[in-house]
Amino acid sequence: MTPWLTLVNIYDRSKTSFVYVFVSRGVFLYAAIDQTGQLIYAQEAFALQSSFHCPVCHQPVILKRSRKGNYFFAHLMQCQSDNPQGRQLKGEGAIHQQGKRLLALGSFNSQLEYWLPGINQQVDCWYHREPPIILEFQNSVISSHLLLQRHQAYLSITSKIYWVAHLKYWQSHRVSTWQRQLLHYHPDWGYYWLGMDEKKRVLIRYSQLPIIFSPQSWYCQREVISLTSGWLDQFERQIGRPYSFKSKNVAQEKVLMIKRAYQQNPAYQVVMHQLHEAGTTIDRIPDWIFQYQWQSFLIETPMWIVLALVWARMQQAKRPITLSTIDQILIALVNEKKIRLATLPLIQRSPLEDICSALYHCLLFYIKKQ
Repeated sequence: MTPWLTLVNIYDRSKTSFVYVFVSRGVFLYAAIDQTGQLIYAQEAFALQSSFHCPVCHQPVILKRSRKGNYFFAHLMQCQSDNPQGRQLKGEGAIHQQGKRLLALGSFNSQLEYWLPGINQQVDCWYHREPPIILEFQNSVISSHLLLQRHQAYLSITSKIYWVAHLKYWQSHRVSTWQRQLLHYHPDWGYYWLGMDEKKRVLIRYSQLPIIFSPQSWYCQREVISLTSGWLDQFERQIGRPYSFKSKNVAQEKVLMIKRAYQQNPAYQVVMHQLHEAGTTIDRIPDWIFQYQWQSFLIETPMWIVLALVWARMQQAKRPITLSTIDQILIALVNEKKIRLATLPLIQRSPLEDICSALYHCLLFYIKKQ
């Protein structure tokens, strides 16, 4: 069926018609009525704490976001009290639907597409426990702002919230922004990340992720959980086994070429100036900072810049390597906006202490080695 447009004349603050877009697989609504009776466009609604209903049929609607980043309202297709498994959104991808069904196998008391009227939000999978458990399957990338907004809303209901990404987003050699955004923290598991392979019907938890690591050789814990009936008990009980990632080292003779490339790149002239302010140049920065292609799950700024600036400040201050010294330098660089920490929507604790400890041990190891 070919999609078509129908204009429905309803009162509007801007005196314009508002548009329903009817498609063959569902109805997408770009404006709805809030609790005060005002017509609110979906692009404005994400910042409001309100419930919404359709201006035509007066049924509750929920706010969603398309893959292109456009907000829209979606009707609740069926009353959940009439359907113990909740509703299934029309137009969702087959992978997303399969992923949600696999998540619901964790316990007998699960419910798909569970509606939470208190926060005007619907979750992929809800477990009726004490405390309740919320699971979300992300087969596509969403903004950190929307992720934070939804996660904060969920926290008002329960502390047990797990965001599962499709395994295609896991990279072992270069950390992506999306990996950082879906990073969790647990006292027993440390920093961890959840990925699903819906074809193999498994959930993989990478836990005890390192703060700073070289992709040439790094370690974490990895647990593969079969998504069969009752998998949730295994997920919460077990801790993964040691797991390693390895790739080729950068040849020593290429370090000089890397330094020259950074030095001549206009994008890094600010960094060259910052090193000059600290009384050094990129040529005097230790080779190991460039040889091992350092990465971090908690820092957005390229790690060679972080290590180079911290090392330069230490040399300038002529102080011994201590946790206190690293802490002062790190906080100063963050406050001066020379180091940008990663956006971590799912983590409530500050990562600064962990970053400081990792920097300390990294610098101490290589300085002693030299």
